[in-house]
Amino acid sequence: MGFAIALAAVAALLLLRVGVGVTHIPGALTVRVTVGFVSFTVFRRPSGRKKPRARRGEGRRGKGGAGGAGKNRPPRSPREVLEAAARLLGKLRRRVLIKRLYVRYVHGGGGGAFSAAMAFGGISAALGLASGTLESAARVKRYDMSESVDFLVCEPEIYIDAAASLAVWEIISLAVSALILFSRSSKT
Repeated sequence: MGFAIALAAVAALLLLRVGVGVTHIPGALTVRVTVGFVSFTVFRRPSGRKKPRARRGEGRRGKGGAGGAGKNRPPRSPREVLEAAARLLGKLRRRVLIKRLYVRYVHGGGGGAFSAAMAFGGISAALGLASGTLESAARVKRYDMSESVDFLVCEPEIYIDAAASLAVWEIISLAVSALILFSRSSKT
C-alpha cells in the first residue's frame, strides 16, 4: 500500500508543470516562476530605476578575464556547440507550451512621418513573419503581436507579456539530452 502511494506521489510530481512568466513595460521588468498553482516573483525591476552600474572589476578588463577554468581542455569549436544547441532547441520547441505571448511595439514618430512609416512597415512585416513562424514551430495557446506609431514618443517602446511552461518529466528529459549532446561534442 505504501509503495503505491509513493509511486502515485512521484507520478504526480513528474506531471507537475513548471512555468515562467515575463512582463516587460518600458523601464520595468518582472519575472515570475509558477510551480503547479503556486506563483512567486523571481526578479523585479520597477519603472523609473536607472540601469545598474558595473561592479568593481566587471567590464574593465580585456578579453582575457581573471578566470583560469577550462585551461586544461581545448575549447570546443563554435560549430559543434551550435549543432548541439540546435538539436536541443529542436526537442525543446516540441515540449514547451507557450500559454500566452503578447507583444506590442510602439514606434516613436519623432524623426518624421516618412521614417516612421518606413519603420512601421518593416516592423509590421517582421511581426507577420514571426507570427507565422511561431504558429508552425511551437505549441501556443494565445498570442497577439501588434505594432503602432506614436508621434508623441521619440524612442521605440516594447510591451511584452509572456508565459510558458514545461512538465517536470520534460525538464528532466531535456537535461539528460543536453548532457548527452554536449558530452558528445566535447569528446571530439
